Amino acid sequence: MEKAFLLVLLVSAFGTPVSSVEDGNSRIVRDRPVKRTAGWPQWLGPNRDATSTEAGCGVLLPAPQPLWKADVGIGVSSVVVSQGHALAVGHIRGPANRGEDTVYCFDADTGKVIWKYPYECLSCKTQDVRFYGPRSTPTVDGDFVYTLSLEGHLFCFETNSGKIIWNKELPRDYSGRIPVYGYCCSPLVYGKLLILELNAEQSSYVALDKSNGEVIWRFAGGHVTCGSPALTNIDGADCAVFMGGGVVVGVNAATGEEMWRHGTWGHAWMGPVVSGDKIFVANASLPRGCGMIQIAQGKPTVLWEDKKKFQTLHCNSVIWQGHIYGFDNTGTDYLGRDGQRSSLKCLQLDTGEVKWVKEKMGWGNLIVAPDRIGGGNLIILREAGDLIVARASAESYQELSRNKIFDGQSWTVPAFSKGRVYCRNNSGQVVCLQLFCPSTPQDVPVAPLAHEPAKSPATHSAIFSNGRVYAVSPDACIFVPSIISTALADMLGDRGSSSGYHGSNRNEQKPFGFGLTATRSLTTCNRF
Repeated sequence: MEKAFLLVLLVSAFGTPVSSVEDGNSRIVRDRPVKRTAGWPQWLGPNRDATSTEAGCGVLLPAPQPLWKADVGIGVSSVVVSQGHALAVGHIRGPANRGEDTVYCFDADTGKVIWKYPYECLSCKTQDVRFYGPRSTPTVDGDFVYTLSLEGHLFCFETNSGKIIWNKELPRDYSGRIPVYGYCCSPLVYGKLLILELNAEQSSYVALDKSNGEVIWRFAGGHVTCGSPALTNIDGADCAVFMGGGVVVGVNAATGEEMWRHGTWGHAWMGPVVSGDKIFVANASLPRGCGMIQIAQGKPTVLWEDKKKFQTLHCNSVIWQGHIYGFDNTGTDYLGRDGQRSSLKCLQLDTGEVKWVKEKMGWGNLIVAPDRIGGGNLIILREAGDLIVARASAESYQELSRNKIFDGQSWTVPAFSKGRVYCRNNSGQVVCLQLFCPSTPQDVPVAPLAHEPAKSPATHSAIFSNGRVYAVSPDACIFVPSIISTALADMLGDRGSSSGYHGSNRNEQKPFGFGLTATRSLTTCNRF
């Protein structure tokens, strides 16, 4: 009787399951309002620094809870999340190196396709290693989203409806020349401007009126790379920082005038990593090293450099609390993939001192999600498809969880919003996973996977973490009061308290009747 009562109580707390999700083969009209959130609206997040600006994340779940997934087509464009939308761009190959790009707009909660827009596009542009599909990540600016194809198709869409506000082709309309790996730059919104790499004969970079695509300023004398500009404030002026061809250059974001420039240790495919007036540059090809530049009164000064220490290909780095976290890809040029040669490193920002090294990580990308006690979590997506959470600590590498979420290669940077991570691999699989559970009751709407029918009754999970029980259903992720937690733990055969998820990388599930599945880390529970 007690068991039946508890199960009824838990199921009642969750409410009605979410209905199944349609694939959405044509553009549709949104049928409900969207909640606004800080989200992850552009390349590397709100400030282009690979760090979330949302309030500290809650308790890490023992294993990521899948909310939805989709297939968008091949490419290395990352997912962005803003105002209840998740946007991604993919490609379907066709004959003669041409195919079709498609811009997808999903409901960020359920994965339902709100709208999509296809157009013909080049499949691949390269000078050596071949990889296909879009490279540039969409940029959401309020009610509008900007996308750029590797061939130079530039679109401004209305975010809610998918209506085209304006569109241009960089080679046709601005005399741009398609770079050796295609257009990779993710557009940067600055006030009324849209700033991007152009690669025209007399215009390396260009700023457009974001409302109509008209040219506001052009900048000559720069170099185009595979990266994207970063924005910072130096000497009281907003500065767009570009890099390529062995040069890093600061351009006044409002006027297009050069503020400073400095020769570097090579060009960075991922672009410069900026923190105020400090700029970290790591070479992308051959082991030519890395260094830190500081700008003051228009003059760059090298704070430190190491020509052998750190090389990045298409793996990003992030600056967090006075340290640099990133992948050292030295010696992996032209491999096409790397499962273990690269290492994850932590460097002192001001000195370049190596604080720790995690060997055999292979290629990967990472972001930081701040916690609620002043620290942070590294969210890492390895090329091999592992999603890892580790402490963002200079003391040592402290891995908290590791779960395989993809097969094949993943070269993209994760997006983070509301405790969820949005990941994408090169073949076009997109997944939304609940990674953190709030420590106070809070609705976290989810839905069944798009390709699967809804189950009846819906599946629920009871998750033990740090001595607490969290119940996860298709409707909510909630903290279960202690009286229920104790009873549920007893039902599962273990009253002991636990340290939670720390060090866990495997989970065990056992059905528990009435559609309830109890999940517990193997490091904290050996039996059910």
